[in-house]
Amino acid sequence: MTVCRRTRSAEPTRVLSGLFLAFAFQAWHGVTAQTTAPNPPPSSSQGCTLAGSIGDPYAQPCLATLVETFTEKHIYAFNGLELAAAEADDAAYASLLRICTGPSGCSGAQLNLYTRLRELEDNADQLLGFGPTFYSLNLAAQGLGFALRWTGDEDFAAQSSLTSRFANNQLAAVSNRLTALRFLQTVRLARQDAWAQEGLLADAPADFWTVAGGGGGADPGSASYGKWSVFANASYGAGTKAPTTFDNAFSFGGTQFSGGADVRLSPRTVVGFLVDHVQQDLDFNSSESIAAGGVWGSGYGLTGYVQMEWDAAYANLSVGAQRMSLHTSRLVAYPSNNPLIPSVDSTFYSSTEATSVLTTAGGGYIFHARGFSAEPYLNVQFMHTYIDGFTEYTNGPDYGFAASVSGQEVNSLVGVAGLKFQYALLPSFGVIIPYAYGEFHREFRDRSQDIASQFSATTPGEEYFQLPTDNIRPNYYEVGAGFSAVLAHGAQLYVQYMKVLQLQYYTDYVVSGGFRFEF
Repeated sequence: MTVCRRTRSAEPTRVLSGLFLAFAFQAWHGVTAQTTAPNPPPSSSQGCTLAGSIGDPYAQPCLATLVETFTEKHIYAFNGLELAAAEADDAAYASLLRICTGPSGCSGAQLNLYTRLRELEDNADQLLGFGPTFYSLNLAAQGLGFALRWTGDEDFAAQSSLTSRFANNQLAAVSNRLTALRFLQTVRLARQDAWAQEGLLADAPADFWTVAGGGGGADPGSASYGKWSVFANASYGAGTKAPTTFDNAFSFGGTQFSGGADVRLSPRTVVGFLVDHVQQDLDFNSSESIAAGGVWGSGYGLTGYVQMEWDAAYANLSVGAQRMSLHTSRLVAYPSNNPLIPSVDSTFYSSTEATSVLTTAGGGYIFHARGFSAEPYLNVQFMHTYIDGFTEYTNGPDYGFAASVSGQEVNSLVGVAGLKFQYALLPSFGVIIPYAYGEFHREFRDRSQDIASQFSATTPGEEYFQLPTDNIRPNYYEVGAGFSAVLAHGAQLYVQYMKVLQLQYYTDYVVSGGFRFEF
């Protein structure tokens, strides 16, 4: 659906002022004087026609027609993003053509966008050999395709990636805390082995049975309760994303700090809360995508949790929320080979907020034998995120390209099946438990959603862009390894490395560590 403007045959004039006024009128309205007859128009089925008059409401621009024609005829293979951008640019140009050539005229931002879109339309006309070409950028098909990508706003898909990663890190922090609580059960089982094996008990320190979470009585299987624990964790993670048709390549990284407290209400029940703060940075990879800029985010999260423990089985539940501020920069830049037309080069900025609600539930069973333990477990994780709508701004000359983006919703429901192996070492100063685990993840819903937006200079409500985010394969894996040291007098330390495997388009790893103290 694209618009070609009508042409005029050169008319004789008797006075210089008449020529000057005619040319000025044509330059304002995008009508090019030609002395030769244009090529025959594309067929009507291709949706590209010459306007019968300057303000013809039936005029259809030519960008999408060019993209479809060249792709079908194997002249140049435009991709889906370029076609979507061509259709959106056509629709915006058709709207502005009526406004800017009407009796009321248009605003400065509308005129700026109209002028820039007219250049792309004339470039399409030039490649089709049809219609006016005075304002053409004189770009070849590939160059015009790249220019179309710059006008698209697929960059905003990265915002949901960043908020989802924060949510996953928050869930991981809660999981690490619940795992630390379960290590205490592993310690008790290991101490029962030590109690039963002659010689091991003699090597234990005098306060061995008061190691974190242990009972104060003679029964090594008892658990203290009514005591509080405080803890702090820190992590650093980074990764990359490969380019796709509707999403840019980027690299990301960030830090997260969390802390909280919990209390053992009974030998079997622990409740607590966790507060965390995150800083995340995402940079578009200009060597792999037609994009530049990035997204920077920071935010806070709060989660409450409860864990029930039996002799070897356990179950847990957590509910949390997070709030994240997102700041995005997006470059729109493409060249002009027409000495009369300047190149485009402006950076656009925006800020918005993302709110998420997180819920997890799970359980497992610890199989134990002489210091070794195997722990199969199941979890389900649900996340709902809403990213507020926003409008970009810029200090650059091409402010007409600023976008208004509608609010976005992201929903995720992930099932997790995992298996962890541990071994309890009993040195004189406490217990050290190295471990390794592997998890299978499956995403069950809403793996892709459309991001609706428009040029802010156009009529409100005309959402020209409806770009989908990636539809990622639902199955992926997570592996990790680390150790936890349970020391005397209620102290506990842990260090862990985690890596995500076979998550389509993504690489991701996290290094984390923390401590806990009981009083």
